[in-house]
Amino acid sequence: MNLNEPGLVFPSDEWYMEGRRLRELRVHAGLSTRELATRLGVYRKQVQRWEKAQRFCLPRPEMMRLLEVLIACAQVGTSLSQRPEEKGR
Repeated sequence: MNLNEPGLVFPSDEWYMEGRRLRELRVHAGLSTRELATRLGVYRKQVQRWEKAQRFCLPRPEMMRLLEVLIACAQVGTSLSQRPEEKGR
């Protein structure tokens, strides 16, 4: 996963991302909209709104959390349906 591709803009306090880029990252991470929403503590509808938007904005800490979740899931290759205690089995 290369975060330096077009579709991500990082100004100072608010970060912008294209909705289609979020969807690409989410799919690459193997997460459904529901799984991503649960991990972020937001409603599934909010993730769907972000993905449908041409461009959406989040405060830096929230965007960092979003990217951390996507990167972690892409690296580990797990989804929420695979509980942490089940990974080692």
